[in-house]
Amino acid sequence: MDKLAKNLPEIGILWALRCLVRLDGYKQFLAEDGFMDDALARTLGLGQYIPESELEGDMFNRHKMLSKLRFKLKQMEACIEPIRVPTALAENVCRLQAMTGMTDTECRILEFGIMAHGMRDIERITELPPSIRPAEVAKHISIYLGIPVNEVLKAVNRHSLMVRSGLFCISGNETFLPSLCEHLKLVSYTFAEQMLSANCDFEQIFHDMVTPGKKSTLKISDFYHIKDQVEILCHFLSSAVKERKQGANVLIWGAPGVGKSALAQVVADVIGLPLYEIASEGQDGAPLTGDERFRAYTAAQSFLCHKESLFVFDEVEDVFGGNRFLTNLLSSRDHNVVAGLNKAWINNTLETNPTPTVWISNSVHGTIDPAHARRFSLIIEMPIAPQEQRWRMIKDMSQGLLNDETVNLLSQSENLAPAVVSRAIDVIKTIEPEMAQKKASAWTKLMINATLEAQSHQSLPNSGATPSMDYDPAFVNANYDLTEVAKGLARSNQGRLLLMGPPGCGKSGYATWLASQLGRPLHAKKGSDLLGAYVGESEKNIAKAFKEAQEAEAILLIDEVDSFLAKRSNASHNWEVSLVNQVLVEMSDFNGYLVATTNINADQLDPAALRRFDLKGNFDYLRPEQMLAMVEKYCVALGLAVPDVAHRQLLAQLHKLTPGDFAVIANQAKFIEIASTDKFIEALTHEHNAKAGAHAAMGFLN
Repeated sequence: MDKLAKNLPEIGILWALRCLVRLDGYKQFLAEDGFMDDALARTLGLGQYIPESELEGDMFNRHKMLSKLRFKLKQMEACIEPIRVPTALAENVCRLQAMTGMTDTECRILEFGIMAHGMRDIERITELPPSIRPAEVAKHISIYLGIPVNEVLKAVNRHSLMVRSGLFCISGNETFLPSLCEHLKLVSYTFAEQMLSANCDFEQIFHDMVTPGKKSTLKISDFYHIKDQVEILCHFLSSAVKERKQGANVLIWGAPGVGKSALAQVVADVIGLPLYEIASEGQDGAPLTGDERFRAYTAAQSFLCHKESLFVFDEVEDVFGGNRFLTNLLSSRDHNVVAGLNKAWINNTLETNPTPTVWISNSVHGTIDPAHARRFSLIIEMPIAPQEQRWRMIKDMSQGLLNDETVNLLSQSENLAPAVVSRAIDVIKTIEPEMAQKKASAWTKLMINATLEAQSHQSLPNSGATPSMDYDPAFVNANYDLTEVAKGLARSNQGRLLLMGPPGCGKSGYATWLASQLGRPLHAKKGSDLLGAYVGESEKNIAKAFKEAQEAEAILLIDEVDSFLAKRSNASHNWEVSLVNQVLVEMSDFNGYLVATTNINADQLDPAALRRFDLKGNFDYLRPEQMLAMVEKYCVALGLAVPDVAHRQLLAQLHKLTPGDFAVIANQAKFIEIASTDKFIEALTHEHNAKAGAHAAMGFLN
């Protein structure tokens, strides 16, 4: 056992004697031949009995020393004047009692916990009885403090003001712990140290648990895609603060990187209120657990509520998710010793918090209990901003450092968080101005790609020198005039299109081109993106895709739509029927633009689904004149000679070419030299012959 200091306060001596006598701590203190800790023996007035030699050790009387410990304890407890904790601690706890209304018993327990954590000598005393079980904690506190155990149980109950304030609780750990101190949890690691100092600044204590919110680089206009929700949010939080409304809580959820935290920062700035974020790590840099963060939050609510401000609690999965916070704290098997928090207490906190709070989560499904969800005043789902809006945000943040090509490239990534772009721009700004101006675009792409890859996201698309042909409906073989269709859709403001045909014919490309013609963002989904692994997940994904497109006034493109529009009469599982039904419902309620593509024939799709499409377009292989025009266009772009008569004879044999085949050849040009028109047509022939039922003679010209 470590040696105790000689200046143990008198209250510490009393606790030590109670521990030794009534908690059998003497078994770790009294050996057969002397004391296990001579310093403690001297502190307790037993210094003259410390053996100085082996002979004296043999004469050491263990039972006699235990009797002396009992006598000294009796003497101390018989004192008329109560033995008190250090003056600074007593005064600080008295001030807390006046602010919170804690009972005297709660104050004594809080004092004990503070001294056990803040004074190493007191902590060592609590280590004398080894391996304390959770069920024994209240009994041990009762013996140390001389308070009836039923009063202790009441004071550490979840309904007590001390526990509800977040200042103190008993750990929910169900296992043996080496000392009583480890079972006692304070609101923060620095709380004990600060409470033991004179004239403790309570606001400073709790400001260590909440940090001033950062200023966002975004503006309120950057959230135009959810403008109605943002307007409600601003008015609600502003009124809640002015009217001192209790239980004002907002949940903002969405995929990582969509700007949830930035929205909270921008809203706080717009309504003119300081923003405080609940800390996620302690002063030592170590991450805080969910229960530690929630206790910090409840304490800050209790002691900073007189200030007009907003709180932000990010990563609420720490509290509401399936982690140690829930398993250890919300499901304690010992109902007498309450382990800090439980579901009812969280509900109560959400109903009574005096300072409005914005809670931020990456998901609500499987994370937020319905009982918690219905207690939020407002729930906002944060969708990915449309590409046009992402372009404007990145353009503003770049402050002229990035060229338009780079801005366009960055805006294509739905996984790129605004904060990542902002940090990359900050790095560029630190570089010598002339160099930064020259290298800004290239270096920004390099840094952002590294971040995306570290997050397991797809890198930015390449923007090399390979010729890129803009989509041109003139090179698409469809049964409708696609340009006229686009004009009609612009007039009607809605339309549901089913585009069918072989791969590469330009079906998905038409949706992208249509979006540019109509000035609408494009929400592109594949059938595989919408299919989930769990029951009901696919239906939710489908509904979400339609909802997001409707709210963003976007064109919804669903590739591989046959994944969930096959004939219900051929279904072998109930979920296949359910998928078709869900799509039918969403299509009926959808008032925007829908483009669905498939490589299969219409007779393989569900008849009811077919009836809901306003236009069913058939895309086919290029007609001869289209194919020749495309060859000429690509040859010019690649610096090759225009096809002559012999080339045209070879091309006449290729009856299954698509615009996609030309794109493949253009990509091949990145790593395979195509030095002549002969080589270009040879490459096209290879692509043609790779298709089922297609074969043309390989011709080589002299």
